[in-house]
Amino acid sequence: TSSPETAAHLIAANGHSRTEDRCCSEPCVGRLAAGAYTSHRAKRSHGAVYDGNMIRWLVGLLFVVSARADVLFDETFNSGIDSWTSSEASKGDSKYDGEWKITSEVEKFGETSVNNSALMIGQASRHYCLSRQINPPIRFGDTDIVVQYSVQFTKTMACGGSYLKLLSATPDLALASVTDTTPYTILFGPDKCGGDQYLRFIFRFKSPVTEEYSEVHARRIKEPHKIFRDKKTHLLTLVLKAELNEFAMYVDEEEVMAGGLGADDRFQPALSPPAKIADPEDFKPADWVDAEFIDDPTDVKPEDWVDAETILDPHATKPEDWDEDMDGEWEAPDIKNPEFKGVWRAKKIKNPEYVGPWEAKQIENPEWFEEAEPMRKLDPIGAVTFELWTTTSGITFDDLIITNSADEAHAAAEHWRMRRAQEDENDAVSPYAIFKKAASAVWGKIVALVALFMDPELFEREASPWIEQAIENPLLGGLMGLVLLSPFILLISVLCCCGSSSDDVDLTADDELEEDEDEDEGENEAAGESDASDGEKQPDQAT
Repeated sequence: TSSPETAAHLIAANGHSRTEDRCCSEPCVGRLAAGAYTSHRAKRSHGAVYDGNMIRWLVGLLFVVSARADVLFDETFNSGIDSWTSSEASKGDSKYDGEWKITSEVEKFGETSVNNSALMIGQASRHYCLSRQINPPIRFGDTDIVVQYSVQFTKTMACGGSYLKLLSATPDLALASVTDTTPYTILFGPDKCGGDQYLRFIFRFKSPVTEEYSEVHARRIKEPHKIFRDKKTHLLTLVLKAELNEFAMYVDEEEVMAGGLGADDRFQPALSPPAKIADPEDFKPADWVDAEFIDDPTDVKPEDWVDAETILDPHATKPEDWDEDMDGEWEAPDIKNPEFKGVWRAKKIKNPEYVGPWEAKQIENPEWFEEAEPMRKLDPIGAVTFELWTTTSGITFDDLIITNSADEAHAAAEHWRMRRAQEDENDAVSPYAIFKKAASAVWGKIVALVALFMDPELFEREASPWIEQAIENPLLGGLMGLVLLSPFILLISVLCCCGSSSDDVDLTADDELEEDEDEDEGENEAAGESDASDGEKQPDQAT
């Protein structure tokens, strides 16, 4: 029998090193073996030595082929994007003219160094479209499908998408002509604009009744914002389970949503249309009364009720220099009516003719259908596409895989695990971590608040969730505003109190000084009179 270690040894004998594919630990051995037979990565040597054991080599080869059969699409961008096609089409009046970049760096994980490349969006406020064909197309059947890739927002995300589209394998699919209207089977990944933040999962399904396609959207997850703000690399995974017709979405290997594929508690709109609909030919009768309350006909406005809010100023007089020929007819200005009581309204009483709210009668929905196995009915996938618009540059994509095997997806994520561990370690000593510690103390919150205003990116990352919650809940927003303003109110109060006290002290001191000066002047005058009487006897004192 063969083992992953044996297969890896045989691949090494063939002259191929999976370190070129950045796989650096034992969980990756299976993917390492599989990777040797991917056409865009294989570097076979025809002069390979097989340790003199042809049977052992053939068994290893069978293991590799069977393992690789589970991997339907694999891309780490270590070989660039020569196998990808940029769209030459236009999206409305705009062309897909965004610049794609391949980043290259040497990553160090402990004593291990790995050459890594990733796909990056190079320019802000551009349209992007880059596709790679899948041949043969991926067909949905009895096996699970796992779609997985990593994304990193190196800058604070403002508005734009960073999702994948798995294009439908239609006869006229041409990668150089792909646009936003090109049919797709699955859309998966982050999407953000302002406070609207999503981890999207959409699949297109053809109705067996109308034969028209509809988009089935997964409901919004609770907290997608961490994907966009912490500037770390995030692993996004979508699992479609064929036997159960269920799905699951994961962020950083943690489940964020799962359930039936197309179920109404997980998708809006749901896959199946409602079984009953309002009869479009049923109309409300003309004599139907649906007003539950009416004005009391016996309630009349009192004669002394004043509902004029303003009156002419009775004390105003026309200016003497008013010229009616030049200025027109003079009118007294309006003033608030001191006797104004408000707008009078009759009391409400129960309507004796009230029938109730009218609703059209329900009929069977002619477009209704129920699909027990929707996954098998999805259109085959013919290409992977990044068809995006974004106002933010520096978005990177990496470690993309589509597979039938959860183990293969897990192995493919090994590079992300090492990278994320390194990011978390670096983050522990970052200003962000220091901010978190400072915010744990009462006065630390004030210091942290000042730090937020001094660092715009830190402010956006930390304050945006508060602002979004405040918009959704005005009461919570008012409370948060009071908490944020309380340090400033306290500081102003202290300064005002201290200022008043110091002013009182200064005034008292000034008064005492003025009294002393008055006493000195009095003494000087008395001394002057004395000097005047003895002026002839006293010599001049010059300074």
